[in-house]
Amino acid sequence: MVNVTIFRGTAGEVAVSLLSPWVFFTATPIAVLFFIIGLIAGLMGFANSQWLGMFFGLLATGFIVGRISLSAARGNPAAGIFDNSVSHGEALQYAIRYAVLISIVGLIVACLMWLLTKNIGASLFGMMNLMAVAAMGFRGVAMIVVMFLSMLAVIASFIIAIRVDRVTDLFSMEAWTWLIQERPGDFFAFLAVLSGGMTLFYFVYSIPIVVVIAVAFAMHAGLGTFMVAFIYLLMLAVAVVHLGRLCGMFVTYDWAISAEPSGSAGDPAPHLATVSSAASKQVHAATAKVTTNPIGDPVSPLTPGFSFDDVVAKVRATAADQLETEVNRLKETIKTNPADIGASVELTLTYKKMNKDKEMREEAAQSLGLLIAMEDMDSSEKLFHGLGKDRMHTPLVPEDKIALGQYLMTNGQFLEGGVLLYAGMKVNDAVLAEKKVIEVARAAANAGKSKEALILYQQLLKWDPNSNFADFIKDAILSLQSGQ
Repeated sequence: MVNVTIFRGTAGEVAVSLLSPWVFFTATPIAVLFFIIGLIAGLMGFANSQWLGMFFGLLATGFIVGRISLSAARGNPAAGIFDNSVSHGEALQYAIRYAVLISIVGLIVACLMWLLTKNIGASLFGMMNLMAVAAMGFRGVAMIVVMFLSMLAVIASFIIAIRVDRVTDLFSMEAWTWLIQERPGDFFAFLAVLSGGMTLFYFVYSIPIVVVIAVAFAMHAGLGTFMVAFIYLLMLAVAVVHLGRLCGMFVTYDWAISAEPSGSAGDPAPHLATVSSAASKQVHAATAKVTTNPIGDPVSPLTPGFSFDDVVAKVRATAADQLETEVNRLKETIKTNPADIGASVELTLTYKKMNKDKEMREEAAQSLGLLIAMEDMDSSEKLFHGLGKDRMHTPLVPEDKIALGQYLMTNGQFLEGGVLLYAGMKVNDAVLAEKKVIEVARAAANAGKSKEALILYQQLLKWDPNSNFADFIKDAILSLQSGQ
């Protein structure tokens, strides 16, 4: 059976999206930013050093790629830099992680190149002539190898920076073994689509670009010169957009199924199989108290004045030195009223802003339990996706997994919906859970999302290789692969 992964098909779609004229609208503000960054680099004297100028350019690119890749990772393959779902703080944290990686790579490459070129005085651009470098013999070959590996390291750094949440995680073996051992085929597919997508873009738009430049020169020589410089920056911006989208899509499905079995084949994951905890039961009990009055009449299903978007804005506006104070205040509020949705959601998002993952997941389970019990599924979905890659590790009770999974499936998010439905239903009936995932996979295929259907079928075989439906699932996988 051909090993078709979800990323490889999606990556092709990202490459094709470059052919849309809308990509120019996405890339234009980035080109303007590059122009401003170039001015700053010139004023700071970076332009006088080829290596320092290139290093500064890579650092500046990190923030832009961060905004695009974080948006793409949340399911937006046409991501740009103005996605409201990504805060400046998140993009800055990504840029910091990338800066750490690229600084280490730059230091290693600089030392190696100094050793290889200290007696020949080769320049950066002189080393771009591979034939001339190869003519230097063993030293030239070593230089080419270093340049090739450094390019791979730079690209890998973009991916690892979005895979992890903290700077300390950059130095863990988990992130790098994930890329090198679990996703090597996808990484080379990433490189192929990155270069192939840009080649396709240049092929399609080369003639219109040449015509625009020719018209500009015909109107005025100065305008023509400006247009050449702007087109150069625009092409660079398109490449950055393409890179960011690919980085995001590289991890988005990985996040969605990050709760796949880590133990026995029949266990969907310890995180997703969590049974009702005392805290969760307390939340549901508290919810029951506020949804009916003493004589049993229903009351308002939401905390008065609650707005998920307002809570998000409030947390974003909270200064870093006030976060701990806010946590203590919110804890006291929830202690007094465990069913206060606003306080619970605000505490979850505050923990996220503080990078307290464990506390965030625990409180998110409470928040989602309340929102689902109040049937505010729109806010539940927003909060769920706002948790980022930790969303599939939130210790929801089975009933909440089923409710949220059903809502996601109904709204076309078949992959995450199917995983949640399986995890929630398997607790009581494994066979029924498998039937439900097959139903979700069929719905995904009928909706034109064959890649999500494919990965659901593949996950089912991983969860239960001895499934009663194994033959049917294998036939479905072959059918989907033959249709791609």
